[in-house]
Amino acid sequence: MANLDPFDKLNFDCCAQVIQYLSIQDLARCQLVSKRWQATVLEWIGATGLGVHFPRECKQFRSKFTTTSPQPYQVWEEFAECAMEQASIERWKSGKTFGSPSWATINHHTRSGKFIAWDRGDTIYWQWTGYQDNTLHQPYPKQTLKFKLPHGKIRYMDVCAEIDALFILIQCPDHLAKLHKVLPKSSHIQARYDEPEHMEYMVDIQTGQEIWSRPKRYARHYWDVCDFPFLIGYKRIYYYGPTGKDLEVDDLQTGRRLHTLRAASEVPFAQLPEVRVVRLHGREMLWTTNFQGDGITGEMRFIDGATGELAQRIRVRSCVGAGKKLVCSSRRNDLSFALVTYHLACKPWVAHIHKYAYDADRKLFRSQGVELFDLGSMRHVYDRYPLIDPFRNFVVGLHRESRQLSVLPMVELEQPRTWVCKCAEDEEGSGAQYAVTLGIGERQPIRIGELEPFTVPKGFKLDLRTRELDGTSINVAYMAQDRKQKGWHMTRHFEFGYRKQYNRELDQLNCLHHQGYN
Repeated sequence: MANLDPFDKLNFDCCAQVIQYLSIQDLARCQLVSKRWQATVLEWIGATGLGVHFPRECKQFRSKFTTTSPQPYQVWEEFAECAMEQASIERWKSGKTFGSPSWATINHHTRSGKFIAWDRGDTIYWQWTGYQDNTLHQPYPKQTLKFKLPHGKIRYMDVCAEIDALFILIQCPDHLAKLHKVLPKSSHIQARYDEPEHMEYMVDIQTGQEIWSRPKRYARHYWDVCDFPFLIGYKRIYYYGPTGKDLEVDDLQTGRRLHTLRAASEVPFAQLPEVRVVRLHGREMLWTTNFQGDGITGEMRFIDGATGELAQRIRVRSCVGAGKKLVCSSRRNDLSFALVTYHLACKPWVAHIHKYAYDADRKLFRSQGVELFDLGSMRHVYDRYPLIDPFRNFVVGLHRESRQLSVLPMVELEQPRTWVCKCAEDEEGSGAQYAVTLGIGERQPIRIGELEPFTVPKGFKLDLRTRELDGTSINVAYMAQDRKQKGWHMTRHFEFGYRKQYNRELDQLNCLHHQGYN
């Protein structure tokens, strides 16, 4: 049958005429037929295939080579990355996961693109993200962090993906604080008397070796107005200063104080609704969002984490809504984001989506306009606040009765309609005019497994707390409680990524996601 092989009979130009009509899945299968087929497919990819299947990515890729041409292997690697990303999006829209591991935790659960860590009792566990190379797509086995926890309560944990470490904040035992108040200083109790309010530890997650540790006292009022008075970056930790508008910056790997950013914000950081640490052109930036009392006007700021200088201020005008959420693009090499406003005051089942894209020449973010998304078809069936991904064009909703997650396609409406937002009136009182152009597709929603994979003890019930999109997965957190409000946290990840999309090195130049982003 070898003499009937068409690739043995046809020259490359004729083979290319056939190959150009194959899907990326068929191209992958062709490379498994024989070495001859593999060589022909790779030759076509290196010549024209990248531009045929991924024209936008091809243009970006070739723009990096100004004086020379890319090597064939570089084109193959770029094509493989693009194909994997496209196939992953198709899996999202089909609702077919590679797996959905779950954890029952006590208080804390943290995840990055490399590791997952959680605590149970007096022990911290961790495991690699993704899954093993077998037909069952089993998650990697859990491991115990080889670090002896001191006495006290774990108050915060975060995986630091840049240095493969785990940051742990431990609150000292209550009896030591009482001892501090009622007993005088003496040599006999001096050690206990000087016990700090908190201890910080940076621990190598694979070896369990302590990288650094130190005592830390926090102003108590911070804990009343915000979750944690610090931000974990890629290479730095940012602590809120005494005024609340300053930042004390420490090195993540050594714990050493680097510098202090004076008056980095006009509003105390603890009062800002959202603060992120991102990367732009290799520099750490603080991305802050703040809205005025009317909920309509506000601004976003990008502050240089090294100098405290304001890199960009973006004036924002939105609609009054019950919730605002920043959604960043998960596509490779795409510095785009959207400000999504849910449950508009004058149009409850409409989402206001304002997109921004990065202008590489001017090194600034520019508005890409506003789109309105009609969620009316989800009314009475799904929870009011679905997860919207305006860049991959799908919505993840939680079904009210079955408690299942569903993927629904985002499509352009055949007959857009005009809507006037009265809550965002201009100076003439005429209101802001928008076009509702997006809606839910007509096809049946794709179900993503059962949301209750645990055996719930009698008398307990599950209370869904949070769910979020995280690149290659949907992360769901909920709690099992009894009548006395006693219970434990549970976490589940629905994995859509391919094995090669996990455990990667972080982007050293540009990333709008949290440093632990997958």
